[in-house]
Amino acid sequence: MVAIKAVPFNFFDSKSYKHTSGLIAKSLDLPTHADAMGLLVSQVAGKIRDLIAEELQDVMFSLKLDGVSRHDRKIIGVNAQFKRAGKTIIRTLSMMEIHEKQTGSNLKMHVTSVLQKFRTKIINVYAVNTDRAPNVLSCSRQLKMEQNLALDQDQPPESSTVPADVSVTSGGDEADNVAGAEDDCDNESSPKDSQNDLEVDEMMTDLSNMFQHGDYACLDVVKCGAHVMNSIFKDALKAVDDTWLADVRHVVKASRRVEYRRLFKMAKVPYPKVDVETRWTSTYSMIDSVLTYKDFFVEIGEQYEALKVSDENWNIMQEFANSFGPINVATIALQSPDIIMGDMYRIIKRCKFDINKLKEKNRFAEGLLGALQNRSDSLLESKAFKAAMLFDPRRRFVDSQAVFRER
Repeated sequence: MVAIKAVPFNFFDSKSYKHTSGLIAKSLDLPTHADAMGLLVSQVAGKIRDLIAEELQDVMFSLKLDGVSRHDRKIIGVNAQFKRAGKTIIRTLSMMEIHEKQTGSNLKMHVTSVLQKFRTKIINVYAVNTDRAPNVLSCSRQLKMEQNLALDQDQPPESSTVPADVSVTSGGDEADNVAGAEDDCDNESSPKDSQNDLEVDEMMTDLSNMFQHGDYACLDVVKCGAHVMNSIFKDALKAVDDTWLADVRHVVKASRRVEYRRLFKMAKVPYPKVDVETRWTSTYSMIDSVLTYKDFFVEIGEQYEALKVSDENWNIMQEFANSFGPINVATIALQSPDIIMGDMYRIIKRCKFDINKLKEKNRFAEGLLGALQNRSDSLLESKAFKAAMLFDPRRRFVDSQAVFRER
């Protein structure tokens, strides 16, 4: 009740609880007052934390960071995502209210503290998925620096490659036997085997340098796909006059006034959704909610000037819905918990294809395609993306646009 339904602890001291469910709890020797209930919740939380800590032991995982501010309260969420038996597992590690300033350093200290509670280390984190907030990006960069230091400290001192029990100057039959064994290996190897050996040696050298010098920490900062789509939305709107959007917002807000509520109630039409300017999907939902009941809004607009939408704005809204519809579908698809890079590539390609069909007759399409191309170019240059395409059987074929020799 407390953890899921957000029931306050003082409810367990109320008469309504003590005279009903409290009687059952008392007969089962369960705590029946607020203080004991708080202790019980804390104990259960500790057990759940231990179970998650066991799951994270010796597992590479990614962190998902996000923050929200509501009613002057700042909440930071930290999730861990990893693979187990072919399934994507997501565990919430922390939902904490932050009272100090949300700088990158403070967020980094919070994330480090969360990892310590679950008895895991920063070197087990291979990616940090964030929004585009500067403080969160700064936090991610600082976590990467800490991982570099941790990798440096974990490396043993360099030692000779010759085993301690074999003398370099050993001679006689032992040396001949070693030489003979090497000759046998050389005789059995082919030019192709030799080339493979060289490639493996180079790969192992690079891997050794990665961990010895700490310049190539495996942690990478990945920006949330949904937030990238939000940036694409803003970039596309810059190319078009957005006064129409302000007019639509005015009508939507006016429709919620007391004097107009009876109109919606009598027609059994839901109120249009009010958008949040920082979340473009809510803007799309607002436009869609108005277009769905266009006939109703046209009718009441003829009676009340505050609810009137011009013919030009209706045309713009329809073009907006047509062009940004594929972006809305892509945004929802990119929020799937088990999405991989190959899926992201497919979603973006499909989105471009659908928008390109509207290029000749839609004022938003060209700017939207340009913004989508600019944002996706940086994705195509990512080493993580290239590696994912290389190992994705759906994309790894001759003349594939996703995987080719230049990349």
